[in-house]
Amino acid sequence: MLLTYDDGPDPVGTPAVLRELAAAGARATFFVLGTRVQLYPEVFRSVVAEGHEIGLHGADHRRVDRVPEAEFAAGLIETKDRLEQSIQRPVVWYRPPYGRLTFSAWTAAKDAGMTTAGWAGDIQDWLDVSRDQQLAGLEKLTRTGEILLAHDAFADGRDRVDDGPAPPFDRGLLARAVLERLSSDDCAQPTLSDALAHGSPVWRMWVGAEI
Repeated sequence: MLLTYDDGPDPVGTPAVLRELAAAGARATFFVLGTRVQLYPEVFRSVVAEGHEIGLHGADHRRVDRVPEAEFAAGLIETKDRLEQSIQRPVVWYRPPYGRLTFSAWTAAKDAGMTTAGWAGDIQDWLDVSRDQQLAGLEKLTRTGEILLAHDAFADGRDRVDDGPAPPFDRGLLARAVLERLSSDDCAQPTLSDALAHGSPVWRMWVGAEI
């Protein structure tokens, strides 16, 4: 299983998740928002410093089909360039907000040198549901290399969206519960690029879907 985190960085959620990843000796791929990187550059740098992979989630968290194509493409390139200047390495993965993908968005990401990545399972951590309901999502992932969607933050007005209040749970404790379910092999080869070097990460991407 490959861990991925969306919507950060966040001054509360991201450090909590990082602590649990470090304690488990695990790494992950963080799909960050340009809006959040600008707001919390120190938190972003801590993600990089701890050896996690950086992917791009968007200039902000608006659905790609609600952003004019030219504006979307320009924002994608500008944000990717800023990230690469900061981390001094290529950003090769893109994941659209809400999993909402259009052909023009896919093309813009491809033209910018990125592969669009979805996920094979999730833990519903953008909803106010029980811990058992959250962890139930892990049971659906049975193949090596399958990608788990998780969140170290909750997008809001800072990211040009309004999805209501953030669910009231500790993202660090949820990360710990997830990591306790993983095998040592899952933790040993966790980032998307690591998986690609040894095989193929497994995700399911669909055009027009929304999660």
